[in-house]
Amino acid sequence: MSYVDGFVLPVPKKNLDAYRKLARKAGKLWKEYGAIEYIECVADDVQPSPVVELNRAVAIGKAQGPAFALPLVDALCDAAQLRDYGLLYAVRGDLLEQLLRRDEARIEFERAASLAANARDRALMLARAEACAKTRD
Repeated sequence: MSYVDGFVLPVPKKNLDAYRKLARKAGKLWKEYGAIEYIECVADDVQPSPVVELNRAVAIGKAQGPAFALPLVDALCDAAQLRDYGLLYAVRGDLLEQLLRRDEARIEFERAASLAANARDRALMLARAEACAKTRD
């Protein structure tokens, strides 16, 4: 499955040039060890969008728990930009599964599978849906 690792680091403005230099070195190292792409940005570089909000919701889920992230993800379900974005439903399924709402999670994983960009992602989402079906609410 393709995935994205993201890190948020507070960097004082006076240290941004040194940080960017270090980040370029880190990017080369990450790619040397298998990363397909390395993207570095400062918060001022990030434009608001539903995808950015989805990533924010994932971070909140990791930091504060799925109950805090799920309402944020639910609010994105009507965004036209994400309507056919399988990762939205994968994230929603994951949050629901963590909350032990497995019947709902199964439906979301199945929807994510139907929108998967490749066979490997599709197989993973179907496996997660099947696992939810085996462990009923």
